[in-house]
Amino acid sequence: METITNSKDNTYIWLAEKGTYDLKQQLGQMVDIVSVKPDTLVLPYGILSFKKVPVVLKSKVNYASGYDALYGVKIRPDSVKIIGAEQEISKIDFVETIPFDLNEVKTNINEIVSLELLNASERLKLSEENIKITAEVEKFTEGTFEIPITILNIPNNVELNYFPKHIKVVYYLSLKDYKNIKVNDFRVECNYNDISKTEKSFFVPKLIVSSDKVKSARMKQNKVEYIFIK
Repeated sequence: METITNSKDNTYIWLAEKGTYDLKQQLGQMVDIVSVKPDTLVLPYGILSFKKVPVVLKSKVNYASGYDALYGVKIRPDSVKIIGAEQEISKIDFVETIPFDLNEVKTNINEIVSLELLNASERLKLSEENIKITAEVEKFTEGTFEIPITILNIPNNVELNYFPKHIKVVYYLSLKDYKNIKVNDFRVECNYNDISKTEKSFFVPKLIVSSDKVKSARMKQNKVEYIFIK
């Protein structure tokens, strides 16, 4: 069949006036072609390619009071391949799931959720149409410790006093791990270098948590005042 190639727009244009003979050859001599409508076909084309992009979970998961997931919601696979014309897939940086909401969650999450390509050509394909969403849901609780403050990098010729000497830390973790958490899993540090060349009259303490069993932790105080001793 006769075609016109438009390389700028990546299209083939088929014209009936030039392609009717080829049609008749394929249909056979017993068929008489009177007319062809439409008389022009515009066929887009492109170099078939693929691109790996991350999956974005479009969800709202609300846990019941006293429940949570230590490691949050996991998705598998966390990325997929988009297959299609190179020009089209180059504009896509991620793929979203369909909206997925759960409320008052108390048990483990194990769901299959579909993916969608918003505002994309129907010619594009995904290597996976669905992903798996999982989460280990447990009972959670809070605990508190009084953590001693450590002052770092004090020069030998400098003496100072600071207050308070301890800061209360509130931490949040799975109930089953509560008895395994110790004071030594937390450190509160202040750095002399942070105030040595300033006129600040206080340190800003930094909380360091060494246990991966703690989902979150916070200090009840964010200033440590000090005075120099002459």
